[in-house]
Amino acid sequence: MKRFEFYLSLLVILILASLPYGIAIISAGEDAVFTGAIYNAMDNASYLAKMYQGRLGAWSFTLPYTAEPGSGTYLFMFYVFLGHVARWTRLSLILTYHIARIVSSVLLLLALRAFLERIFSKHPIMLRFVFWLLIMGSGMGWLVIGTGYMTADYWVAEAYPFQSMLLNPHFPLGMAVLVRIFTLLMDETIAYREWRLLGLGLALSIVMPFGVVIALLVATGWVVWSWLETRCLYWKPYVSLGALGGPFLLYQYWVSMTHPVLSGWNAQNVTSSVPFWDFVLSLSPAVLIGLFGLIRMMREGSNPARRILVTWFVLGPLLIYLPTTLQRRFMFGYFIPVAVMAGFGIEELRRVFRTYLQRKPVPSDHSPAQQPETPGRIGKLLFILQVPSTLLLLFMAILSTANTVDSLFMTKGEARALAWIEDHTPRDALILASPKIGTLIPAFTGRRVIWGHSFETINADEEELRVTEFFQTPGDEVSLSLLSERRVDYLFIGPRERELMGDDRNFDWGSLPELSPVFSDEGVQIYAVKLNP
Repeated sequence: MKRFEFYLSLLVILILASLPYGIAIISAGEDAVFTGAIYNAMDNASYLAKMYQGRLGAWSFTLPYTAEPGSGTYLFMFYVFLGHVARWTRLSLILTYHIARIVSSVLLLLALRAFLERIFSKHPIMLRFVFWLLIMGSGMGWLVIGTGYMTADYWVAEAYPFQSMLLNPHFPLGMAVLVRIFTLLMDETIAYREWRLLGLGLALSIVMPFGVVIALLVATGWVVWSWLETRCLYWKPYVSLGALGGPFLLYQYWVSMTHPVLSGWNAQNVTSSVPFWDFVLSLSPAVLIGLFGLIRMMREGSNPARRILVTWFVLGPLLIYLPTTLQRRFMFGYFIPVAVMAGFGIEELRRVFRTYLQRKPVPSDHSPAQQPETPGRIGKLLFILQVPSTLLLLFMAILSTANTVDSLFMTKGEARALAWIEDHTPRDALILASPKIGTLIPAFTGRRVIWGHSFETINADEEELRVTEFFQTPGDEVSLSLLSERRVDYLFIGPRERELMGDDRNFDWGSLPELSPVFSDEGVQIYAVKLNP
């Protein structure tokens, strides 16, 4: 791609990826406050909560979504670092978060461009096609969206470049690092290759730990395949890649398994893979055409990308359906090899059509296959089928923000209450609030909650039930025992809490001797709990 064309494309993509956020800010108006997320609000709030710890000056991480966070560890360092950036620059956490998202998106687009230029060096038309397929493509989940079932191409954002750029900073940044690693492995002429791989391996282990597993396994396939074909053992780049990233990955695994609190989080952190039909549909038709690309690439003896792409393409499903608790994590970046292999599959499909449909003679298959030159009709049909899910996801994000969906916005009273908590309560204060507000409190105040996250709250199901029952039975002696059992410091009562209270929404919490009112504004009250010294 020419430089001007690429930077114009970059600008268009960034505008599309930021459009829902701009609409959200405008839609909030005077009656609401945008929380900074357009979907997956719970995880986005948890990233802000991690940044909050960095803004306070901490470099170690403690779980903010549980009553007993335990000692600090060096996990989620990327977001802790962004919190320090917010402190140094005096920018808000949300603004820092989205600046990081945009910067990470730019780095991903630059990495994809370099990756594709290495593969399609002599065929700019195909390069341009695969680039846009990578950015705007996803799957054919749009075929079943009318049933109410959401396939992976609507919510497994880490598998697709555009969804990653739309969601958060660490997905596109991790993807950019992973793609850059594979580009370095393909090109022996790049200066200081081993030193770059050393730094990129460490960076990937910090930003996206599961990416290190993918990188090392694909690199293993690349090393073995290279040795079998050339009898040359490329051990230096392989060792460089894992020298720093590997040990830090092992440290994170060790902490998550042995830490008294984080081991409970890890036990809940189960991300099972989607059903196989969902997986195929969410990557189709590119993944099906990619199978023809696999056949063609096995004849691409001169293509520098062959060993990396084939290994990544084949290894992906094996990792995703390996019987582990983290299967879905290995969908990270998988649409990249799928889309590139589909680019090669287009040419193989043409050969098949010429051979079996038109009955025309074709060149011998024993010679190395050539790189595809243009997408043609097959490519156009592929693009048309692959894009609707991405456009629908973007439309749903815009619709959610334009209509100020409850999970993405706060009321003015809730926002002022969180600001009061931040300014007037001890940093180790424990707040009891409804699950929805419990998700936001650590993100906007840094204070702990009983329940706030389905993974990061220890014993999440039991804790959510206790919190919900507390508000559903206001004033009940058994429910009130939660305040003393957990040594709660403050009780948050707002519209979401009253929604849980149902017919008792007008219950006077101030009448309870255990509570003392300390804040009231626009339908939100905060009570100090007198049970604790």
